[in-house]
Amino acid sequence: MRTAVEKSINTIAWKLYEELTPQVGLSYLENMHFSRLDAADYVPATALGGFTNGVSPLEMAAGYAALANDGMYREPTCIMRITDDTGAEVYLAAQEGQEVYRQNAARMMTDVLKGVFINGTGRGLGLSDMPCAGKTGTTNDHKDGWLVGYTRYYTTSVWVGYDMPKEMDSLMGNTYPGKIWQTFMEQAHEGLEWLDFRPIRRFRMLLPGRMEAEDAATDEGNAQGETPAENGDTPQENVTDTPDTPQGSATDVPSSSQENGQGISDTPDATQEQPSDASQQNTTGTSQ
Repeated sequence: MRTAVEKSINTIAWKLYEELTPQVGLSYLENMHFSRLDAADYVPATALGGFTNGVSPLEMAAGYAALANDGMYREPTCIMRITDDTGAEVYLAAQEGQEVYRQNAARMMTDVLKGVFINGTGRGLGLSDMPCAGKTGTTNDHKDGWLVGYTRYYTTSVWVGYDMPKEMDSLMGNTYPGKIWQTFMEQAHEGLEWLDFRPIRRFRMLLPGRMEAEDAATDEGNAQGETPAENGDTPQENVTDTPDTPQGSATDVPSSSQENGQGISDTPDATQEQPSDASQQNTTGTSQ
């Protein structure tokens, strides 16, 4: 499965989605308020992003931000806080989180998505001094290209395409979208402290015949299976914001699918071909 995600082997995604069932798969998107789901989407093709109406970069950024936030989804917002001329805080966005993935499941998925930038379709598009995870996506006939990725600080969704789908030479998730994503995220992380993703909790079972099991050891846990204290919480909780956009059919997309535009999720991260928009994990939004 790890290799299938890294290399975008779509047959594996299709088979797993069939076993899971579209009803279960799309329930996660419903919980994250993907707004344009259609009754016709409850088919295996949505495993590859083949949605009737597509999705927006904002929705994609918010969805990936949930993985960065240990499985907690937070509604995107444009304004994090407001201060007066003395610096006193007069408004602070209150974002209540909703658990859509179990914590360890989100961390495992993040670990898999890290490999996309190391061994997979996003190789060479990672950040120079910050761990990152994400997924490329390319629709049929090279009409849409995506890269959605995140760090502990920011989640950014980049879409490149036309409002009216049109084939573009050389367009893939790891071409224009990938370079836009990398350039923006490098700038967004300038001066930030190096921060790795939280470790996966690894489970050990005792030999048969014993009446107990340890739920312990993380990558850094000790022999007794104790988990060390985590190095702080996420600097910010992911946010998102960008315009809604059209649609497209998909072959290989990052977990959900198309619709023009770009999204930011605070994970900081068309009539004509155009780029992105990003978001913070963190939570905020912008568009170009």
